[in-house]
Amino acid sequence: MIDRGTVFVLPKSVSIAPSSTATATSASNMLHDEKALVWRSTGVTGVNLVLSQTGAWDTIALVGTNLRATDTIRIRAANDTTTVTTAPAIDQTIPAYSGVAKATGGMVVFRLSSAVTHTVIHIEITSTGNPAGYVQVSNLILGTAVEWDGIDVGAEVSYENQGQSYLRKFLTKPTWKINLSGMDTTSYYEVWEDFCLAASDRRGFLFIPIYGDTFQQKRSAFV
Repeated sequence: MIDRGTVFVLPKSVSIAPSSTATATSASNMLHDEKALVWRSTGVTGVNLVLSQTGAWDTIALVGTNLRATDTIRIRAANDTTTVTTAPAIDQTIPAYSGVAKATGGMVVFRLSSAVTHTVIHIEITSTGNPAGYVQVSNLILGTAVEWDGIDVGAEVSYENQGQSYLRKFLTKPTWKINLSGMDTTSYYEVWEDFCLAASDRRGFLFIPIYGDTFQQKRSAFV
């Protein structure tokens, strides 16, 4: 799925219309960085999300789901709400994930080979027999990926406390100090600098390593 290396995705601004929403678990919760804010469906039949956005995108991720490896996600895209289900430009079904889900929930990543500008995305989730009785998603990320070969050994991860008490965990955010190999001046100013400026302004971003290379890191995170 990812053939070059580390992928960073800065979340775009989107609107989300769910097929159903359980009490006090609004779909807008998926656009917040706090993992405790989640969206839940009412039941597990006919579960879907309709996203509306402007501009280019090539990556969609559902972070912190309660889906199982046997569940599937169908993603369709077009430029209006009618065509997205009748004659979509993109129509692909993918497994929720493979292997074992993390303790914090599964992560689903859908990535196109090149960016598109379809304004409406229909995400249909099939989770028949889910023992929870509902579908849950902590974060939804839609954006354009920034790729790099990998993060060098010796990356530093620390935590910045923004509250008045060290017991208030929700006000503590992780900070990363990393080195990226093989970056020339042109790549830095044309690709990486713009991404870093936007990430510092909008807070969260999705970090996905390549899993097919023995010599690169294997950890995914929404940071």
